[in-house]
Amino acid sequence: MTTYFYFIPAFLGGLLFARSASRAVDVLYKKRAEHLTFPEKVAARSKRRQIYLTVGATLIFYFASILTIGIPSFLLHLLPSLLLLLVVITDSEQHLIFDEVNGALVVLGLLSYALSCLGMEGIVPTGVLDAPLPAALVAGLSFAVLAILTRGGIGGGDVKLLFALGLLLGADRTMACVFVGAIAGGLGALLHLLRHHDKRALIAYGPYYAIPAILLLLLP
Repeated sequence: MTTYFYFIPAFLGGLLFARSASRAVDVLYKKRAEHLTFPEKVAARSKRRQIYLTVGATLIFYFASILTIGIPSFLLHLLPSLLLLLVVITDSEQHLIFDEVNGALVVLGLLSYALSCLGMEGIVPTGVLDAPLPAALVAGLSFAVLAILTRGGIGGGDVKLLFALGLLLGADRTMACVFVGAIAGGLGALLHLLRHHDKRALIAYGPYYAIPAILLLLLP
């Protein structure tokens, strides 16, 4: 079967995920109303969210389908990638990363590590055996320090996200993700400052780490 045939089921999967995930995000926004940065823009951004989720999830379904072999491997690459897509969406919309999403990423990271230790490393994302626990601790603690130094410029959700990425990616790929994210985030902050001329303006850093992480998870 040529890879083009994977696009139709990938699109259907992406569409289904977008609809269900968007509804879940709206429910969580209501529960976390006091933590929203732009509560007045929830309705307007909800309309565009399904488009972004559909496009992103379709691409994730497609590449997970053509780059993995077997259902276990497909799911272990697909699920964390979809959760990271939610990080991109909610942090971009409201500068908020849900604890539920970070918690699920940690569970998937630990599951991948456990399976690799049981001799099933062929189905887990590349790099998961590369010192994931030390990587998670170093990344999490480093960003906790940065969160203190930046006085809220980096939030608690970012710290938890980097801890989860350490488990999912291992040491080398986490370092690559942090390096790319730091450069992209710095450029994004500069452009944001030039556009808004407000040094106090908050910037969502989660997408700058989540997007490279998705790419690293889907790479063979």
